[in-house]
Amino acid sequence: GVPCDIGPRCMALDVATCTIGRGGQPHGLSLIFALAYSSTLCRCDVDSGAIIELTNFDARPSAVCAEAEHVAAGTGRGDVTLWRTSEPGYPQLWSKKQLGGRNQEVTAVSIARDAVFAAIADYSVKVLAMRDGALVASLVSEGYAPVRALAPFTPYTDDVAVATSKGLITVWRPAAGGASKNSSVASVAADASAIPRSRLLTPNWSVKTILNSFAAT
Repeated sequence: GVPCDIGPRCMALDVATCTIGRGGQPHGLSLIFALAYSSTLCRCDVDSGAIIELTNFDARPSAVCAEAEHVAAGTGRGDVTLWRTSEPGYPQLWSKKQLGGRNQEVTAVSIARDAVFAAIADYSVKVLAMRDGALVASLVSEGYAPVRALAPFTPYTDDVAVATSKGLITVWRPAAGGASKNSSVASVAADASAIPRSRLLTPNWSVKTILNSFAAT
């Protein structure tokens, strides 16, 4: 069993296989989590309570995100791994090591269509291609403060909101036109012609706006 006196270090709710039963009750939910002392990322079936190990990392998991078909997790050493949750067994798609240099913790992760976003303790946000984990862009956090949360700004745009420990929320926007033949994604992919022309997969990003969430209103 799981010790009740040990809190989770990170967790996310996976709804990839969720269905709505009679009476409006959801079924098929899974909780992806890691306990504070552990380097193991676990998956718990909410219906049965059964817990299985998803993977063992070289360092403790520090951030996890789940969306419709994928789960992404980061560790205290700057590693990021992506799984596909819409297939049995949660197959691992890729894993990238030490994105921010040695022992630079991943402080937050997020998934948006064709890209995975990973905030690193060196104040940067790495944009990774969902297809193969290739590094597309590195965004520098405004105010040079650790990133605590990041997420797509709205479901209808490619903007990404980045929140730091200093209360600044920066909205980043990718340049129009998407990935090009000269982008970093195309240079490392085995088949550049298969890369979708997504705006998220451009190395050119700009700041749309900066909000101060601690400012007096």
